[in-house]
Amino acid sequence: MPRKTRRDAVANRERLIEAAFDLLAQRDADLSVRELALHTGHGVGTAYRHFPSHDDLIRALYDTAWERITASVADLPPSTT
Repeated sequence: MPRKTRRDAVANRERLIEAAFDLLAQRDADLSVRELALHTGHGVGTAYRHFPSHDDLIRALYDTAWERITASVADLPPSTT
């Protein structure tokens, strides 16, 4: 049986993702996992534990954005056209 992810680990991941969105809003997608860790004050190991590569970071951002978009669309009132 897989272990449940610790609450602080979930919070760290969410903070890293939010910080990555903020950084990407200011510039292009050339954001390294190491740079993200340094920007947030997290250890580099913590960031790499969640995102072992740049591709993993970008994928997590894509998945998070997609979840937010689909949740927003689900909250829209039905069309009356």
